[in-house]
Amino acid sequence: MYIATVHSTNSWIREHLDTFEGSLWTSCQTAGRGQAGNSWESEKGKNLLFSYLVRQPAVEVGHAFRLTMATSLAVCDILDAELLEHCQPSIKWPNDIYVGDKKICGILIETGLVGQRMDYAIIGIGLNINQTQWLGDAPNPVSLKQVTGREEHIEEIEQRLEEALKRRLEQVNEPQRLKEEYMERLYRRTGEWWWKEREVSTEPTRIVGGETTGAFRAVIKDVCENGEIVLEFLEPLDSLNHLDNLEKTKKYHFKQIQYVL
Repeated sequence: MYIATVHSTNSWIREHLDTFEGSLWTSCQTAGRGQAGNSWESEKGKNLLFSYLVRQPAVEVGHAFRLTMATSLAVCDILDAELLEHCQPSIKWPNDIYVGDKKICGILIETGLVGQRMDYAIIGIGLNINQTQWLGDAPNPVSLKQVTGREEHIEEIEQRLEEALKRRLEQVNEPQRLKEEYMERLYRRTGEWWWKEREVSTEPTRIVGGETTGAFRAVIKDVCENGEIVLEFLEPLDSLNHLDNLEKTKKYHFKQIQYVL
């Protein structure tokens, strides 16, 4: 379903849960939302703002991160075909899609529960397609057009994205396969990188600029079933005075840690 202008595709679906099925997309969103309170900037008519409703997802509540993995991989699937020889997209944990060190896509998945059962999931995807200038404070956006140099057809990409998403959602009960592919795509999967801890709050998540004061070096060891990332520290642990000196790894959820880019 297409709506020319909508406040938020995720919000619209939630407001029409009793009667809506399938997908909704637009190229003009007036109140787009991202993770942890972030807003989502999109120039009118330039990008794909897409949401897909899944009734009673075939995963338990404790395994909901599989939806994130499946969605992230679906976006990578279509970008592989679009980017071809230019570069390979990667997944910046937990679910931003990057081209190089720049963000091309954000994902927001919202769920509803009935008791201990997941009743629905609304999968929201914002994909930068033809926008070339940003007026807000997003630190590192990029679009398909900026990478490939050509104008893209938004409706065609929407159709391919929906098909890819349906295929990937069929794999949610193949957790080993999903995780292997997700880890292979993970941004900064190998090597030593700078990180900073952050206070858990509802404030928007910010990527930290190159300043490393208070940061630490670590490698990504794993991503858990619940979506937590496991980091292994590569510097003396006394610089992280809240950690026990015997602790070499630590788990974080996405509000507790941020990249230093």
